[in-house]
Amino acid sequence: MPQQLDVPAIADSTYVVTVNFLDQDGELVTPVSASWRLLNAENEPIEQSPGVFDVEIDDPESTEDIILAPSNLYATPDDTFRVLLVTYSYISTLGTITAKDWVRLSIVSPGPSDVSSN
Repeated sequence: MPQQLDVPAIADSTYVVTVNFLDQDGELVTPVSASWRLLNAENEPIEQSPGVFDVEIDDPESTEDIILAPSNLYATPDDTFRVLLVTYSYISTLGTITAKDWVRLSIVSPGPSDVSSN
């Protein structure tokens, strides 16, 4: 998964990232546990709720949608992207494997021409 997402997030909007959990052979796998963390441009974790930086995914499936809240997607001149770090564990013939993967997403602020007036 380490990649830059093609579609940027709009500042202060909701953004959905679909995550596929893969095993060591690149095949979809259902994890026994999974969590995610959002990092800012300075590689600092962003608090999801008071005192919570890592979000557990309850009963993870092989594909999950992670919904990023508008409060996580603010943009400043020095902070125009986020890194979504996903950590998961799964059972394989080699035993329990823990894997990490990440994606980077840009955050853009809509300009005046992007907002329609009625």
